Amino acid sequence: MSVACPICKCRESHDVLRASGQPILLNQMRATRAEASAVARDELGFRSCDACGFVWNAAFDPSAITYGSGYVNDQSHSPRFREHIRGVQAALAEACRNTSGAILEIGCGQGDFLRELCERTGRDGIGFDPACVRSSSDRLQLHREVFDDHTVKQVTQPIALVVCRHVLEHLPQPQRILQSLQMIVRANPRAMIYLEVPLFDWIAEHATFFDLFYEHCSLFGETSMQRMVNDSGLRTHSMQPTFDGQYLAVIAGSGFAPVREKRMRENRPIDMADRLQRERTHWSNEIDSLRADHTVLLWGAGAKGVSVLNHLGLRDDAIRAVIDINPAKQGRFVPVTGQRIIGPNELHDFTSHDRPLAIIAMNPNYEPEIRRTLRDLRIDAVLTTLMEAEALAPRG
Repeated sequence: MSVACPICKCRESHDVLRASGQPILLNQMRATRAEASAVARDELGFRSCDACGFVWNAAFDPSAITYGSGYVNDQSHSPRFREHIRGVQAALAEACRNTSGAILEIGCGQGDFLRELCERTGRDGIGFDPACVRSSSDRLQLHREVFDDHTVKQVTQPIALVVCRHVLEHLPQPQRILQSLQMIVRANPRAMIYLEVPLFDWIAEHATFFDLFYEHCSLFGETSMQRMVNDSGLRTHSMQPTFDGQYLAVIAGSGFAPVREKRMRENRPIDMADRLQRERTHWSNEIDSLRADHTVLLWGAGAKGVSVLNHLGLRDDAIRAVIDINPAKQGRFVPVTGQRIIGPNELHDFTSHDRPLAIIAMNPNYEPEIRRTLRDLRIDAVLTTLMEAEALAPRG
């Protein structure tokens, strides 16, 4: 099968992962189990470009996606994630310290990150997001719209910084955002652009098949990201992994010197499809083993958690419930597989003298804070990420 890469147009690519019947929106929880079971589903057909390493879902249909007010993707309740956010904000404040103008955020959600960054820097902010329901304020303009060639014309004031965090992976033609920014860059040649996306190199290294899902139709490594930035007429100032390697952080602009294009990592597995399938089998076997002696719950009702349940077809007879610290998700139900989402304080309802509790933490970055929560609640449970050699019992 020959499909042109959306980034470099190379027609040589190979299969990475295929799956059928996967939920289209993973972060739109439902009020009832019946509603959760009836959500729209579609195919996954991920491919990797042989030239630049860009990974995309060739089966993606953009018309199937509608982000609305019920879409909940807020991770700020996690101390570890807030630490990451504070680090990004500090770095961006320093990067644009000597440049005047407002901050523009593409995909601003409800404007929390933008508001905090504007308060830190004393600047005005402009945000675009079709799922935004909050009102504008004196120094913060929030637009419930997609940022594109049309809406960019609404930005008339000087811009010092453009932020685009975890948006490009949702777009089948991610380079179009950089093309839409050309008007901003021409009017503000000193403006910096910050891009943050999931890093496919981390997914490949850990074979996290559940990080391949419908919403994320475009996944970057360093080579494909730099190729896209260069082709848009911008130049890279810095590019580095962040959030313990799970994300790729890029600062670009029009005033930086050209840099040599990064080569793809030589150790990229050529048998990625086989590796991902083996890891799916491993997770399935490990969960079956846990279920033999434990009541098994999953911690994390974000994309990773919903994805692994659907990839493995684990309904609530296998995984009894999903724990999440975001109150907006608690009491609702996971798409398709139908588990109820509970808060940590409900864990006591699942403890039993006859059947010990096992909890699978979906993101290893959050394992230390989950362990602290279990200790504070006096919950006796086996805690594992299934990315470890063996399950870890809580430390006292």
